[in-house]
Amino acid sequence: MKKLFDYLDRYYLKNGSERCHNLVETALSHFKDNVFSHRLNDLRRSILEEIKKDRENEISDKELIKEAVMQFIYMGYEKKTILKKLDGSGELVWVGEKNLLKYDTEFETHLKANTTEYFKKKSEIWQ
Repeated sequence: MKKLFDYLDRYYLKNGSERCHNLVETALSHFKDNVFSHRLNDLRRSILEEIKKDRENEISDKELIKEAVMQFIYMGYEKKTILKKLDGSGELVWVGEKNLLKYDTEFETHLKANTTEYFKKKSEIWQ
C-alpha cells in the first residue's frame, strides 16, 4: 500500500499543481480536522484519569500517558507538517514548525485545574 501511495504522490504531485499536498499531509490534515478535534475532550479526560491513577499509586501506563499528551503537541504543528522516517530505524517523526498553543489551551490549563483540585482534596484529608 505504501508503494502505491508513494507512486501516487510522485506521479500526481509531479504532474499536478504546486498547491497539492502529498497523501501524508492530506491524511494528517483530515485527522486533525475530523478525528482529533472531535475526540479531544475524550482524550483529555482519559489522560487525566490515567494521571489520577498514577497519583493514587494504581497501575498506569506512563508511556501511554506520554504518547497521548504528545498528540496535543503534534496537533499544534503549523505550516508544513510531515512525518519523516529516521535513518535506519524506520521510525516516523514529526517535522514542521512547533506551536504549543493547542497543548497550552486544550490540555495544560485543564491539567493545572485538575492538579489543583486533586491536591486541595488531598490536603483536606491530610488535615
